[in-house]
Amino acid sequence: MLEALQFVATFCAAIFAGAALYVNFVEHPARHSLDTAAAVAQWAPSYQRRHTDAGAFGRHGLSAAFVSGCSGRSYMASGPPFSCGAVVPFTFLASMPTNHSSCTDRIGFA
Repeated sequence: MLEALQFVATFCAAIFAGAALYVNFVEHPARHSLDTAAAVAQWAPSYQRRHTDAGAFGRHGLSAAFVSGCSGRSYMASGPPFSCGAVVPFTFLASMPTNHSSCTDRIGFA
């Protein structure tokens, strides 16, 4: 059971990190090549999908890391998934106010 939790925690952390790298190195630079209206039109559905997926992988990875870290012999396997949980304070303090500002209200994020 411990090995399964460690696998789930590491798998979720890997998917979370891979998706973040893809967005930063592929999707966002491609969005910069568009005009503003097209970039906003592309960003809105992308943001909604990423918000859902990243939240799920972050929560599941963090939960599995916590359980496996508390019940296991080694806390080292819990490191990568716990790093996914480190983005939660940043999300609440920096990203959410930006994403819920008046400019995002105009494009459909109430």
